[in-house]
Amino acid sequence: MKSLDQEIKYNIDLETSKISIIDIGSNSIRMLIYENFNYSRVPFFNEKAVCELGKNLDKSRKLNNKGKEYALKVLKRFSEILNVSKIKNVRIIATAVLREAIDAKDFIQEVENLFNTKLRILSGNEEAEYTAEGVKVGFKNVDGLVADLGGGSLELTKVENNIITDKTSLPIGVLRLMNNPLIKKRNLSKYVRKLFKDEKWLSKKTLLYVATQLTEHEPEPDENEELAMVKVPFEEVYQRVKSGELKDSLTVAAVLKIKLMQLEGTLSI
Repeated sequence: MKSLDQEIKYNIDLETSKISIIDIGSNSIRMLIYENFNYSRVPFFNEKAVCELGKNLDKSRKLNNKGKEYALKVLKRFSEILNVSKIKNVRIIATAVLREAIDAKDFIQEVENLFNTKLRILSGNEEAEYTAEGVKVGFKNVDGLVADLGGGSLELTKVENNIITDKTSLPIGVLRLMNNPLIKKRNLSKYVRKLFKDEKWLSKKTLLYVATQLTEHEPEPDENEELAMVKVPFEEVYQRVKSGELKDSLTVAAVLKIKLMQLEGTLSI
């Protein structure tokens, strides 16, 4: 699967064309317009409207009527802006709400007729990947967990040294949690924990071994090894983690855990 960046580069001439991207979500619809996506990822037009297309979706399995009516009004205005601006390169993507609604077909047809272009419904994993790619655009070296909480779903993507290693889309969203009759406030945390537990990569555990009161000896590397040892006070390592100088996720987790143990009085270094 091409990333969003690769797909846009493949389909249009970025040096000569403005491009508009419309994102239809469960809770809101957003339109972005870029002057030149190849040189600047900052849009000169950025507007969002809260339409609540996915309100009560878990109960009815259908698009919300008022939300659909308002969404089409918003999209019609967006199309008029694009026509006046003479912008022909338009990409329309949709997420959880159109993946799940059983009556989405007619709405999709209306949108495609309005813009004279195909609407693409992203899978949950594609949505997670695109979210991470967006974060990578804004930061030089991404290392950590990228989360995107929308109206109908939560996307989680693990990125290590700018490489996506794991991703998932979970049925947790603002509108979904508010309107799902099966999820009561008293068992919400239990529901969320179960979803997280089912994603094995989210619950991976790392063993941390901390050795104290060691005696110092000369290093004894193998014949084909070169070993240079540098003794660094723990507090200095901790400050390097805090400043962002050390970014490896396992190192950061280990150092923060040791610091916590110090503060709790369970470990003395």
